[in-house]
Amino acid sequence: MLSVYIRKRGGGGKGEKERRGKGRREEKRKGGKKEREEREAVKERRRKKKRREGKERKGRENVRKEKKKRRGGEKGEEEERGKGRREEKRKGGKEEGKGWEAGKEGRKEDRKENE
Repeated sequence: MLSVYIRKRGGGGKGEKERRGKGRREEKRKGGKKEREEREAVKERRRKKKRREGKERKGRENVRKEKKKRRGGEKGEEEERGKGRREEKRKGGKEEGKGWEAGKEGRKEDRKENE
């Protein structure tokens, strides 16, 4: 199997070797399989921890929103948030649902009224 390797990489320290043809490196460490499994387990633990923390943070934010709703502050806005773009901000104008072109006509009329 050793004939597959060409040259050493990275000095004397680790003894990493590069495989011929493929850019894959094979680490020659004392641990080998065991050590790799240990590193993967650590990665998995970190990933789970981050996910858990994210969920906890999201939960706290939701609790805060609920409290705000119960107090009655900005209640209307909370309910409308699901619609993506808010109706007030849309440039629709006179005819709803036809988008920008319809809004253009409405704006022209508004301009005439303002003059």
